[in-house]
Amino acid sequence: MMNKTSKALKKLLCAALITGIVLTGFPATLWHSAYGNITHAEAAETTEEQWKTDIKNALDKVTEFDDDKYAGKSIYLVDLSKYNIPKADIDIVNKYLTGLKDTADYYWVNNIMADPYGTAYVKYVFYSVKSEYIDSASKNIDKAKAKTDYETFHKRLENGEQFVMVKERVQAAIDNKLHIEYYQNEKAYYWTGFYVTDLGIPYSKMGELLEYLNGTVINDESCSWCTYTLQYDTNMQYITYVQLDANEAVVDKNSIETNETTGVPVRAKIDKAKVTSVYKDIKNRISSLTYAITDDMSDVEKVLLVHDWIARELDYDYDNYQKNSIPDTSYSAYGALTTGKAVCSGYARLANILLNGIGIRTQSITSSAMNHEWNAVYLNGHYYHMDITWDDWGKDENYEGTVYHEYFLYNDTDFKNVGDTKHHDWIGVVCDGTDSFADMIFRNKNSYINTIAYSYYNSYWYYINKGSLYKSHIDGSSLSVVDDTVKVTDMFVYGNNIYYATYSSEADSDVPSAFSTRVWKVNADNGTKSLYLNLSDNADYQDGIQEMCIKNGVLKIDGNTSSVKKELVLVEESIKYGDINGNGKIDSTDAVAIKKYLAGYSDTINKKAADVTGDGKIDVNDAIRLLKYLAGYDVTLGAA
Repeated sequence: MMNKTSKALKKLLCAALITGIVLTGFPATLWHSAYGNITHAEAAETTEEQWKTDIKNALDKVTEFDDDKYAGKSIYLVDLSKYNIPKADIDIVNKYLTGLKDTADYYWVNNIMADPYGTAYVKYVFYSVKSEYIDSASKNIDKAKAKTDYETFHKRLENGEQFVMVKERVQAAIDNKLHIEYYQNEKAYYWTGFYVTDLGIPYSKMGELLEYLNGTVINDESCSWCTYTLQYDTNMQYITYVQLDANEAVVDKNSIETNETTGVPVRAKIDKAKVTSVYKDIKNRISSLTYAITDDMSDVEKVLLVHDWIARELDYDYDNYQKNSIPDTSYSAYGALTTGKAVCSGYARLANILLNGIGIRTQSITSSAMNHEWNAVYLNGHYYHMDITWDDWGKDENYEGTVYHEYFLYNDTDFKNVGDTKHHDWIGVVCDGTDSFADMIFRNKNSYINTIAYSYYNSYWYYINKGSLYKSHIDGSSLSVVDDTVKVTDMFVYGNNIYYATYSSEADSDVPSAFSTRVWKVNADNGTKSLYLNLSDNADYQDGIQEMCIKNGVLKIDGNTSSVKKELVLVEESIKYGDINGNGKIDSTDAVAIKKYLAGYSDTINKKAADVTGDGKIDVNDAIRLLKYLAGYDVTLGAA
């Protein structure tokens, strides 16, 4: 029989087990009926294993989920009250739950989280199911498919496909409902987004991911409807969220849902037909640029072409800048394209989507101290600065054709010192390139060409040098005169024609009576020159052509005052698709010509006529379609 002392000791031991009191003078090992002799730490570990097992068992019993009924909300799964897990330890539980849904057996789980439910302890666990694994009719959960998808997902991670997977989520997000938010100016903003924590993309890859996403805008219709903002964790280790800011032009205004209490719009859908329309608008707007870009161009040439094209096509929104009334469109790439006006953000972001779209890595650099944004362009293994805004003298339709290259392709050290106005205090990628590009035509400091836009056609750059029209390769080689019989003031290439303004006589430009009153056109393929426009007898141009440029397919000519403007829509000469060698007919010689071009033997072809598939590039698909056409197949030349 146990004596009174033994009974008291037993009671004390039981109380210690229940309350967690550590009794000094007794061994750490305590008796536990179910598990034998274990320590307090082992007891806590055993309890943790028990609640983890309860959660798994509860999930294993789940076979169906009515997503329509619960409208995407999480529902009750299991009660953990009996384990008395302190509320302070809820992060431990939720960390386990987060890891659990990234396992093969529970990949079908969408959200799962613990909740104290107003108590001092972790009480309930709630969960929801990924909609793609719910059968719409039976509501059964296809756990086998989820397991297969998990294995495929992790295989793709091993293969380094994280960026592609982000793009796929952008494409899928087109079906999301957009959030509508309002800011101080009461302007509505439409956005959606998705988490990418599961992809494990390091914070250090943020710039590279933005480059990749921006490159999809002009190449993939399903990615053309938004701009991208990346978010990251507090420790700056991983990218956690991709926010998609929708272009207002693609919003279905008839789908707007309002808050039942306030009546304020809160949700809207994307109109896919509008997405298609916007994408076509973008492609058409930049067609004069994309057609000029060829595979045989160097990356430096492509960057110069994009730099000058943007500076020519856009005007700085100076009037709104002075009035402090800059519209949202002037900050965005799409707004810049549609209105032709932008501030620095619009210039830089347009360069981002155009250059990344043709495979040249480009991202923005910003300076809060300067309230300014420009670009860093990746060439020959290094980044270089490029500020198109400050190189563009055009503002509110003045100096539209004047393009400088003062802030074009410099490393950090040199960029701090170029120009009358200096850049400083910027944040962005390190620009540590060593190439000075000293041999390139845009570095020529001793001639007029440094202040004039360059135009590219068929391997040659056209530009003005001391009043004469020249062409050469970008390094100045193969230099030849196009026209030195007149004094040229402004020049641009459109299609395969060169348009340039000249003085009314062949006298030197310093002679006061020699005004710029004529526009000439030269066919760049055969050199044929013709007088396109003679304004010498026009009273509005008695002081000469003050400025001539080509923007969005329109030849713009300014006269005596800023109010005198002549605009002529340029219609490119009819393209005969398939007539690649320009002999007026489509035959086997054209097939030979495109084969030689693709093999690198010749570049003297009409590239627009060679694009018989209508996709904006010349490749083996064009050769195949042309051969089918010649063989009598029912195919259309010049259409996608």
